[in-house]
Amino acid sequence: MSMEKDQELAMARLRIEELEALVSNKQKEVCQLTARLATVDTMTHDVIRDLLGIKLDMTNYANLIDQEQLQKLLTEYHEQTEKSKTKDMEILNLKKQIDHLIHERNSLIEEIDQRSEDILACQLTVERLQQREQLLLAQNEMLKVDKASLHQKIIELDETMELIAESRNSEDRTQKPRNSGGSSGNFGSDEFSKRLARSDKLLSHARHELPRYRKSSNSIQLD
Repeated sequence: MSMEKDQELAMARLRIEELEALVSNKQKEVCQLTARLATVDTMTHDVIRDLLGIKLDMTNYANLIDQEQLQKLLTEYHEQTEKSKTKDMEILNLKKQIDHLIHERNSLIEEIDQRSEDILACQLTVERLQQREQLLLAQNEMLKVDKASLHQKIIELDETMELIAESRNSEDRTQKPRNSGGSSGNFGSDEFSKRLARSDKLLSHARHELPRYRKSSNSIQLD
């Protein structure tokens, strides 16, 4: 996405350079036409002055300028006037083209600014996602360690339960011979009852803790 936006920005900048070159050429044409128009105006003014001079002093020029020359001057005046109008129209059209090109250039600059903001926003989003990914990777490693610890705890609880079960089985087998020993048998029976109670307590605790550790271990999601 960032590469595509960079390409679009490069194309937009190239288009702006082309527009600026075109505007510069158009402005040069306007200057040239303005200079030519000034020349035409000067020539027109000269013709007008000549005509005014003829009108003001027709008597003095009557012997020097005939009707054909006067008509020629009038024709030249009209031609210069038409040329001046044509140049004015060309200048007006060129100014319109320049205004259009400037508007297009400004639009491209605004688009580049917007694209730059979009690229910056994308870069910030990518940085946030990378930071989140690093955090999740760190949490994942911690969960792996926790799971290994829970597995070890489960193994220890299983071993404890097996030892307790073996101890109870062994004590069950020795209970009857001890009961046949009279008072000493009663003492042994009391001791056996205490040991059996402790074994039951340990076994109950192990049975209670084992499902909890297994549940915690299974709830850990690793990649």
